[in-house]
Amino acid sequence: MTDAPPDVAELAALARLRVPADDAERLQREIATVIAYVAAVRTAEGAGERDTQPVRLDPDEPEPVLERDAALAAAPDPAPPFFGVPTFVDDA
Repeated sequence: MTDAPPDVAELAALARLRVPADDAERLQREIATVIAYVAAVRTAEGAGERDTQPVRLDPDEPEPVLERDAALAAAPDPAPPFFGVPTFVDDA
């Protein structure tokens, strides 16, 4: 990856990816397109001119804990005291 443009090489290193040299140039163009789009959105008319009212946050208040039976009632595969969920990782 020594001939890769710096942005692609840096991003690939950060993401711990191997990027073939023949893909680096295309990826560099795609990254530049994304960066240009984000810059255009940020500088678009009216961008950043939001309501200047402060955000009102409600104070954290303790609430009753959900009882185990109530939580398990909505579970896809209740098996007290736990509940099962579908497998989402392939072994392939």
